[in-house]
Amino acid sequence: MKKFRIALMFGLGVLALVSLLAWAGDEKQADHPQMSKEQMKAEFSKCYMCKNMVPYMDKAWYPTLSWEIYNTKNGMVMIEHVGDNSGMAEYKTLFAAFEKASNDARKWSDAEAKKQLCEHCQGMFSLMRAGAVDDWALTKDGSVGVIVSDKPETVKLIHAQADQARKMMGLE
Repeated sequence: MKKFRIALMFGLGVLALVSLLAWAGDEKQADHPQMSKEQMKAEFSKCYMCKNMVPYMDKAWYPTLSWEIYNTKNGMVMIEHVGDNSGMAEYKTLFAAFEKASNDARKWSDAEAKKQLCEHCQGMFSLMRAGAVDDWALTKDGSVGVIVSDKPETVKLIHAQADQARKMMGLE
């Protein structure tokens, strides 16, 4: 159960990060106007999960983060890479921060999650409430996670969340 909570919260944060980085990116790829780094920090700070990333946004390794997101038969696979391996120790610290936050969030009601999480993190939270299960592992240069369900209706929700993340990141 602890691994599940860690994975849930890390997944929430990663997708929120992906969303906001895409939002701040090239206007041709993003659906929103460009955001400055300070605007991104302000947005991240509003979300219980995303705020864990703010201390790392000025680090040299932070802009080297990249993602891959794939649909699977029963859900999705998310792969995160840290392009500058000198940042892996801090990345692992970030992972631990998500673990701590997950211990808090697991006690929340849906209403509390809606108040404390950004829209994208709320989407991930909703997947878990709908019966999705996730698991994450650190890799030599980042992490890999799976979010799956045996319920066809939940798999559709997972695929929709993956599609949204790819669109926001310009991965389509």
